[in-house]
Amino acid sequence: MNRSGGDGRINVCGEQLRELSFSYPLRLMSPSSRSKHRDVYMLSHGGGLVGGDEVKLQVVVEGGGSLSLLTQGSTKVFKQSESNPKPTRSIVQAHIHPSSLLSIIPEQVTPFADSVFESTQTILLNPVEASLILLDWFSSGRIHMNESFKFKSYESRVALLVPCVCASKTRNKELLRDAWLLKGAEAERDAFGYTCFGSLILMGPKVKTIIDNAVSQFESISIGISAKQKVDTDLSWSLSRIFRRDLCPCLGVSGGGEELVGVVIRFCAVESLLAQTLLSQLLKGLDTITCSEMPSSFR
Repeated sequence: MNRSGGDGRINVCGEQLRELSFSYPLRLMSPSSRSKHRDVYMLSHGGGLVGGDEVKLQVVVEGGGSLSLLTQGSTKVFKQSESNPKPTRSIVQAHIHPSSLLSIIPEQVTPFADSVFESTQTILLNPVEASLILLDWFSSGRIHMNESFKFKSYESRVALLVPCVCASKTRNKELLRDAWLLKGAEAERDAFGYTCFGSLILMGPKVKTIIDNAVSQFESISIGISAKQKVDTDLSWSLSRIFRRDLCPCLGVSGGGEELVGVVIRFCAVESLLAQTLLSQLLKGLDTITCSEMPSSFR
């Protein structure tokens, strides 16, 4: 059976889900909602992505809308097919308009032995008023099946673009590029015992309380005799700040360039449960913002 490509489209405008379309092997499901927020679950036939599968999803959130992209369980990436040696690909392209929020909060990706996976997520967002939560994380494989780092390759790329209007000419500026590029055997050698890895990007005014909470937690960690909090070597994470001046040079000239508008968090853990605990702490208050339940892993 040819399972080559599946296309999906989602458009949320205000409280309305204007478009929800998909084709095999991608499935999209949106439960009924009593709030202004919309949840859409990304599913796949057979519980995972087969070697050679390619899914493409286009997302637009506008008119002050709020959308969460979720999964019901970990995304399994099955081994590369001998009959179809192409890599398994997942492509997401999203546009977040002013006063709108997009949350991409899937369960972790689990690459099986001999799998080849490529993920690309490109997000275009309004530099001042749009908001984003993007979680990109994965495990080293099915550890209980002795498949840790048995995948052939794992590549995940995230690009964040913002329109910049300097010099009276609008262009899309690449605000950040985040990537995980791993080869199974080499990655295991360099992993220092860690088996769960990921990045969390928080941007915009609608998630400012979550951003401030993350910064506060990070600043409470220090190394040395005067440490406020003991460093856990089984879990390591870093935080980089994004300021208004980083969005576009002309936004920083009015004196507000030092305003914190986002953070990028990278983490690794010796087991997924530790990463889940960290994420539940970092995303505290998300259910209040979206008026929907937190993903099961973070409760």
